[in-house]
Amino acid sequence: GLPGIFRVELLPEGAHPLDVRYNVIHWVHRATRGWSYGGYLTDPRTGEIVRGNVLLGSLRVRQDRMIFEGLVGAEQSGTGGANDPIQTALARIRQLAAHEVGHAIGLAHNMAASTQSRASVMDYPAPEVAIDERGELDLSDAYAVGVGAWDRLAIRALYGNEDPEAVMRDGIARGLIFVGDAHSRAGGSGHPEGALWDTGSDSVESLRHQMRVRRLALERFAERALPDGRPRAELRERLVPIYLFHRYQAEAAAKKVGGIRFNYGTATDGSSASTIVPANEQWAALDAVLDCVTPEALDLPDELVAMLDPHEPNLLLPGVSRELFRPTLDPAFDVTSAADAGAAIVLGALLHHDRLARIDELFQRDPGLPSLDAVLDRVVERLTGGASPRETRADVLRRTTQWRVFRILASLSSDPHSKWRVRAAADRALESLEARWKDEGPGGTWLRGQAERFRERPEEAGSPAAFPVSIPPGSPIGACGR
Repeated sequence: GLPGIFRVELLPEGAHPLDVRYNVIHWVHRATRGWSYGGYLTDPRTGEIVRGNVLLGSLRVRQDRMIFEGLVGAEQSGTGGANDPIQTALARIRQLAAHEVGHAIGLAHNMAASTQSRASVMDYPAPEVAIDERGELDLSDAYAVGVGAWDRLAIRALYGNEDPEAVMRDGIARGLIFVGDAHSRAGGSGHPEGALWDTGSDSVESLRHQMRVRRLALERFAERALPDGRPRAELRERLVPIYLFHRYQAEAAAKKVGGIRFNYGTATDGSSASTIVPANEQWAALDAVLDCVTPEALDLPDELVAMLDPHEPNLLLPGVSRELFRPTLDPAFDVTSAADAGAAIVLGALLHHDRLARIDELFQRDPGLPSLDAVLDRVVERLTGGASPRETRADVLRRTTQWRVFRILASLSSDPHSKWRVRAAADRALESLEARWKDEGPGGTWLRGQAERFRERPEEAGSPAAFPVSIPPGSPIGACGR
């Protein structure tokens, strides 16, 4: 190690925060929950970092506290216990401070670290929420303490006296992996370990666990999610991150479908060649992702919906409206609007053009892998059937998801920028959907009519503006950053 090299102290009295002699962490306030940043000033002659500069956004604490109060109840706040939302939010900000300081001393994001026992603070972490033997949610290990194995390796390479290449070979021998932003942020990216805000070594099992956490939280979500004296209308805001608690883990699991494991190795470092995610892992991931859009997963308890009062517009804080599900039925809460947002997130990740094109390409190389037609057939099969003679609530939610997948497939089919084989497969899937709607009651009749209109004017589906969806933000609000 390098003991004593890095220290955090209060800025000396009278010192200016822009003084080049000091690396400074700024605590900043914004109107919304923006990103935090870790930057630095370099010597243009050598590239050496002269000064680090970190901006930590204060409203991140508010957002995290709100999420944890939604999970375990606001009555836990301030208790100092393992499930205290305030203490858990502070644990998150400590981790974030280490993350941004990492940037300030030259470290890049490693979006695969969460899959290796939280090997780095340079990933975007999801909280580890356990379920104890009593069926209660447990936040005691939500965030790791200290830096991880990848961080220590990177600091050895950057600041130690060892040969950096030898350090990297050591990391490869220990099985440490690195996936950067370029192969993690994009919706259609294909490295199964390169994802944001995910957790666990197995993204599929972690998704199943997060869905169980989400179900328990929604079953108990009520006025207990509000601190004393807060208006009940705030439940609409606090519901969003709990209802969409699984959104990033679903995206991570979807990356196994058509996924490729690769590294950024050299010819002599001993790293392995790329490998395709095995077929059984891809099918398991596909089914786990589709489990997120069943009517049972998308519905909300009647008792909860009855408590979701509307906001008084004059009392709505600036920027909060974007954090809500679209209020199309005010004053009533629109469950189908929430369901459509949830389905759009999950199906948008799964049916991203780049993913579908990669599935098709990989199948040409190995016919034992899922084919594009087989994947789309599974999607259509899982999302249709089971309709009642009279439209039930479950049928309405099922139709909402079918309408969303129809819009995604229609956009793919008519998009001139899509690969022709993706367009052809999307068109076949649309025909399959339309055929299944013939026997599915009045809702199916309406959807079949929409399909016929699409056949008449396919160019209208080529633009995303043709099929808008309102999805509340998950990541911090603002430009993509660190």
